[in-house]
Amino acid sequence: GNDIVRIGEMIKTAAMQQCDVQFAPEILVFTEPPIQEDNALRGRNTVVMSNTLPEAKHWDKPNSFTGMLDRSPCGTGTCAVVACLHARGILDIGQSFIHESIIGSSFQAQILRSASDQEIQRIKIDPDLPPLMAPIYPILPTVQGQAWITAHSTIILESSDPFPKGIPHVHDIW
Repeated sequence: GNDIVRIGEMIKTAAMQQCDVQFAPEILVFTEPPIQEDNALRGRNTVVMSNTLPEAKHWDKPNSFTGMLDRSPCGTGTCAVVACLHARGILDIGQSFIHESIIGSSFQAQILRSASDQEIQRIKIDPDLPPLMAPIYPILPTVQGQAWITAHSTIILESSDPFPKGIPHVHDIW
């Protein structure tokens, strides 16, 4: 696990140094190519999450590249993978996808249907953002799996906060 995290953090740091990025990437996904098993497609991955600021990482100190491995795929991540596989023509509507972590936990998903042309037209794109680099292939997925609560947090939105919905043009988590 430590080697995967260190290599993942090094890849993210190198990408930030060599590419024009707006903000530091917090996650990186290592994934195996999906394989067909019986009537389902199976894919395995792990997600490397940062736990230090980019300026704290130094090439001459490999141990400064620290982070965490996500222990399980989640429903949101599984739906994102399913959408990408479908857009690439790898996963068909109705075909099952088993999304497995490197420790063996898994979520199962299926695409119930793709969005209609009318539904696609209703997708609103912020005119102040740069244009999309790829076409949109919306889907309606279903997902099941099991996860455990690992933390509780409270998010507070102050009435005087000038950015209660996040920072415009940065695509943060709000």
